[in-house]
Amino acid sequence: MATKVFIKCGAGLSRGQAKPSRKRPAKGKQYDGQLLIALGHDAGHIPFYKQLITILEHVKPDSLAFPGGPEVQEAIMRQLRPDIKPSELIIGLEKPSSKPSISLPSTQEIADAYLTYMEDGGAAEGYLKVRARKLRFFARQYPQLPTDPQLIRAYLRQFKTADVPTRQDQWKALTALYKYAYQDNPNDNPMLKVDKPRFRKKSGQRLSRDQAKLLLSAIKTDPEWALVTCYFGLRFRRVEAERLRFG
Repeated sequence: MATKVFIKCGAGLSRGQAKPSRKRPAKGKQYDGQLLIALGHDAGHIPFYKQLITILEHVKPDSLAFPGGPEVQEAIMRQLRPDIKPSELIIGLEKPSSKPSISLPSTQEIADAYLTYMEDGGAAEGYLKVRARKLRFFARQYPQLPTDPQLIRAYLRQFKTADVPTRQDQWKALTALYKYAYQDNPNDNPMLKVDKPRFRKKSGQRLSRDQAKLLLSAIKTDPEWALVTCYFGLRFRRVEAERLRFG
């Protein structure tokens, strides 16, 4: 069975049958099905128009079969609108398979599905908002979910200053996201190779006896008693104590 070749322009899709060309470009790079598959996992994605032209120049016209004749470049070019944007164009080759071609979801799409899953499971609204903000920041830097642990480590290294979420919080958010994304293939999860960031634990600040007496004397209502009990007695984190709602 031949290798499938597909061109996608926005919502349009044209298909043909082909064997990868063995002809090499002058610079020595071979744009064949194997290379494209390696670059784009299950399917090779070439987002720029100039790259499309380069590839088509090195595909033998008689190596592809399109409805209407063997003129490959003309057949493909007729599918392209003059006003098409580079971001709307995808060309790829994939190995023969009985399964239909499936486009890989973006990082943001995976994050949205994960957050919906957590919401359906009863996760708190405040928790989801914080996690959504972290994952949105990650998705802006990596539109496609990275599978290389080195890229994930590089992303986490940027969180060093006080005005951004901590590296450990980001690690927790990514760990949850990847666990969801790889639930069908847990052993392939790249986060298994990304160690949890470790920091020196800071000793907690303690109130002096006089400060404690002053705090207790200022408490007037039951909600205030509850807040102080949760914060000091039950060791809530500050952000957890701030989210408490009374009445």
